[in-house]
Amino acid sequence: MSTQRWSDDASFYGTLLELWALEEYISILEVQLPSLTEKEKHRLRQDLRADDEQGLHYTEIAEIELDEGITTRLITGSALIATWATFESAVRRAAGILGQPREAILDTSQKLFKRLGIPHPNQIKDFYSLRNALAHANGRVEDIALDRANEKRLKEVNEI
Repeated sequence: MSTQRWSDDASFYGTLLELWALEEYISILEVQLPSLTEKEKHRLRQDLRADDEQGLHYTEIAEIELDEGITTRLITGSALIATWATFESAVRRAAGILGQPREAILDTSQKLFKRLGIPHPNQIKDFYSLRNALAHANGRVEDIALDRANEKRLKEVNEI
């Protein structure tokens, strides 16, 4: 077996192991996240005095943030970003092995899928938009359009 072939095979199995680890991480999150959120709510109220109006106000805001998904944005978002990174690195490696020129990731994946005779799922674009919302706007979809007010970014926000 040539060194290049062994390296290609190792990359393939490395990607499969990364996906397995991410799947396990997401399974753990699904079970633990509700409990973590409730523990944090309890911790917020633990040392709060009944006469501390400002503290009560900030605690209520924090609880609303927890209920509206701050833990999802910050904790689960890391799994989504890692999943995208695994996909992107696998596409780039495969494109390199096949001698495809380096382009924007969505163009590269579309050409790679076509070359392999696999339909390119529309969900990949959605996944990419969601990854960008998490990576560049901390999961706040409404903040994506703030950095650029062009039509493309506004469309991405609506798609997400």
